[in-house]
Amino acid sequence: CKFCNLPVNGFNYTLEDIYEIIDFYLHRGGFRHILIGGGSESIVRENETVLKIVKYIRHKTDMPIYLMCLPIKDKAKLQELYYAGVTEIGFNIEIWDDEIAKKIMPGKGNISRNEYLTALKKAKEVWKEPYAVRSLLIIGLETETNLKNAVEALLSENIMPILSVFRPLPNTQMADFLPPTN
Repeated sequence: CKFCNLPVNGFNYTLEDIYEIIDFYLHRGGFRHILIGGGSESIVRENETVLKIVKYIRHKTDMPIYLMCLPIKDKAKLQELYYAGVTEIGFNIEIWDDEIAKKIMPGKGNISRNEYLTALKKAKEVWKEPYAVRSLLIIGLETETNLKNAVEALLSENIMPILSVFRPLPNTQMADFLPPTN
């Protein structure tokens, strides 16, 4: 994404590397939940990897696990994640307008908003707890009307919108863009 400053280092972490980090931080403690982020592998491999990580974490702790990843439309895969121990799930739309999304998020923007909504609705069938299914929207990269429509669409399905104000990050293609005022 043009607003993202995550480094692409090309290093492949093994499951053993990830397990070591989990063990280290679980031993240290001091946090309320565990966030698993996706989007680093193909969607098929990502589901398999995330499931292994969730099972490993659940074997070690009953701490809440929040999965934030690309939209999963297969209800069976969603159920598998739920029963493995994922307590909350988010598919972050970020930009509501498909055309703006394609320009600002050239990879992720190719997933239509309709695909996101379909996946979010299926997730809502699995995670029935209030606020367990959510989607982040970025304020300031499209019109207020688009943002309002996005919030209303999510709320109409009992999906929690998370609003995040755009703040340009250094070393990104959008570093010189002006953020919206408070």
